[in-house]
Amino acid sequence: MKSLAMLIVQNQSNLDRLRSRLRYSRTILRKEVLNEHQQYGPYANYWEEWTTQAEFLLEELTSDIASTVIFIKELKDFLHNYEKDECPTKEHQKSYVAMQKLAIEALAWQKDMIKITDEKISLHREFTHKLLLVEAIDSIDED
Repeated sequence: MKSLAMLIVQNQSNLDRLRSRLRYSRTILRKEVLNEHQQYGPYANYWEEWTTQAEFLLEELTSDIASTVIFIKELKDFLHNYEKDECPTKEHQKSYVAMQKLAIEALAWQKDMIKITDEKISLHREFTHKLLLVEAIDSIDED
């Protein structure tokens, strides 16, 4: 079984991957807010749905990241306290194994979160491209 320190590193890596997706979500929302044509144009209702989806993604990511940060902090605190013990008891060793199992389960959960988030981002990008295409075709028809 992997050491707890290695599992913490892997959990931290997944946290960083989630944070990069959070930055993407914040960026797309910031860009949309600045575009008045999308907010008040003929496709405003669709752009409002677009914004709702992006905001929901942002909220989910924020929540997932917060819980992951707390979990990693608890793992680090446990490992620090475990390493301080010069002669860990069998009870401490059982706790160590339990924390390893939890960390492994968390990795699987985080990978699922990342996969689901990537799918949502992909669908959101498709929605964005379709909206932009419709607006472009509509503007050509007007000319």
